Amino acid sequence: MDISKLYQDMQNNILHIFSNIIFSKGYCCTIIIDTQHKKTHSVPNSFTDFVNETENCSLEDIYQKFPHNKEIVDEYFDFITQNSIGVFLTKLEIENFAKMSHDYFSPYHFENAIVDVRNYSSNTEKIISKIDELNVGYIQVRFLEHCAQADLKKCLSLINHLSFEFCSFVLPYNPSLLSVGEDGVSTEEFANYPKLDSITIYNHPDDKIEHDYLKTIIYTSLKDIRKTGCGAVQKEYFSVDTKHILQSIHFNTCLYKKIYVSESGIIKNCPYSMLEYGNFLDLSNSEVLKITKNKKFTHLWHIKKDEIEVCKDCEFRLVCTDCRCFIKAPQNIHSQPSKCFYNPYIARWKGEEGYVSVEDCGSYSKESGFIPNHKKIAEINKQLWES
Repeated sequence: MDISKLYQDMQNNILHIFSNIIFSKGYCCTIIIDTQHKKTHSVPNSFTDFVNETENCSLEDIYQKFPHNKEIVDEYFDFITQNSIGVFLTKLEIENFAKMSHDYFSPYHFENAIVDVRNYSSNTEKIISKIDELNVGYIQVRFLEHCAQADLKKCLSLINHLSFEFCSFVLPYNPSLLSVGEDGVSTEEFANYPKLDSITIYNHPDDKIEHDYLKTIIYTSLKDIRKTGCGAVQKEYFSVDTKHILQSIHFNTCLYKKIYVSESGIIKNCPYSMLEYGNFLDLSNSEVLKITKNKKFTHLWHIKKDEIEVCKDCEFRLVCTDCRCFIKAPQNIHSQPSKCFYNPYIARWKGEEGYVSVEDCGSYSKESGFIPNHKKIAEINKQLWES
């Protein structure tokens, strides 16, 4: 970048950061979330501080703010413009940019529903049809035992004619289930089910992911449906989808407007919740909707990452998911997820060189929760980055 020419052309312009760019600052570093291009950039926190201090400032003013760091300032500008994070514009030009709202609105009574099935029956179809009447956007059907090909086809056809936007299935491994044949369900048939988003096959010999006809098929060797990754925090589960990011800012990304119905009809927040809220088959639609006014049921909807111990110090908090059913201290609803093995205080995942656990970076208190030991963290980071 020719900074001198930029200075001549735009000395009266001011730095504008595009509103589709969201900075998620953590203890050690920041991730810049580009919601338009669905990608992230990892940057030092000093870069975030620089942007916060210089946005809406002219190039001339910025150079005056940092008279001894011109080379670093030029590098930052180069990074900002090359990655479409921001640009220098006149005030009039900036006014022509529509500002992206960071509000989150859901038109559904329940955004997603999980239904467990042990033996597919008319009751299963009744539950699915009744859920559809409640204004639900997405449904996941989990088969706890053998799923016959005919039952899978019936269920797919039923959902195809209902108003759900998307659906997914979790099924036990059956060698002939997705085979081509008179009784099998061939992957070519997926094209006939536009609402089908994904199928997860558990208890499979291999771990792999395939894509057929715009559908995702996930094969996992995990034996039990109840252990298929729920509550796990991994990079592979991160999402830079705009809806997910905005939901993260305001609500819980796993439990917000979620309803679970067990194979016997029991209603919970999710399959792993302890509290029950009646039997779905015994309640009218209006009675089910009254559950959304129950503060115990909806409390989990509103616990966002910024309120959770350790997570609030993590740069990944807006792209991550959060399940309040798997937490380190069950008596503390704001406790860190128990299946998270990332330490934001040293920016290391378990298994990476130099990793130490979160517990080694602070202490727990019944009154205050996790308290970082900043002196100890500084010593650990010094060893990590200077070695």
